[in-house]
Amino acid sequence: NMEGNKLWKVPSVKIDKFVERLKVTFYEITVDYSGNEWKVEKRYSEFENLKKNLGKRFPAKELPNLPGKSMMKVKKADQIDKRRQGLEDYLIEMINKIDLLNSEELR
Repeated sequence: NMEGNKLWKVPSVKIDKFVERLKVTFYEITVDYSGNEWKVEKRYSEFENLKKNLGKRFPAKELPNLPGKSMMKVKKADQIDKRRQGLEDYLIEMINKIDLLNSEELR
């Protein structure tokens, strides 16, 4: 309902880039909530843990899918960028669900 949406502001989220450190890929996430902006870096495995924890907390809730994980390490920049875009889409879908947005896991 549009009236209810006036009571809360959905943060914006963007995964600007990825960085490699010690052969591990980190995704730099920029969050803007009511004019306050901060950045965090997360690994793909942390997104998997987030989905698992939210699934336990909200068992009846249909959660968005993460971009696929292959058995082989994603090494090429275009493959990593495709995953980056998929993770950004995942986060955007997650924060647009008010019950998930307010969960401890997404803070």
